[in-house]
Amino acid sequence: MCDSLVSEKNQLLKCSTTEQAHLKKAESALDQTNAKVDRLTSRLAGLQGDRNWLITNSLVGAFEYLCQSECQQTDRITPEFQENRGKLNAEMVDALEAACSDPLPTYA
Repeated sequence: MCDSLVSEKNQLLKCSTTEQAHLKKAESALDQTNAKVDRLTSRLAGLQGDRNWLITNSLVGAFEYLCQSECQQTDRITPEFQENRGKLNAEMVDALEAACSDPLPTYA
């Protein structure tokens, strides 16, 4: 009977040790996942800042440069482009407004 109890106790200890090892692995995986989430959150904040800078500086600046360039080189512009200039300007304004107001895409 004593041998049986000792054997049962050893099995319980072995199961407990195995479960503790699994728990430690799960906790380690959770810590790694949390660290990845923190890095991605930080990167997203940086990308949002870069996007806002590009929208307010680069896109608007590029658009203004193109408009000024167009005004200075009207002899190189095709008649079709000149006919559609107003429509293109409105589309660019709409695109800039959408870029400023739309959130960055997220992935599941």
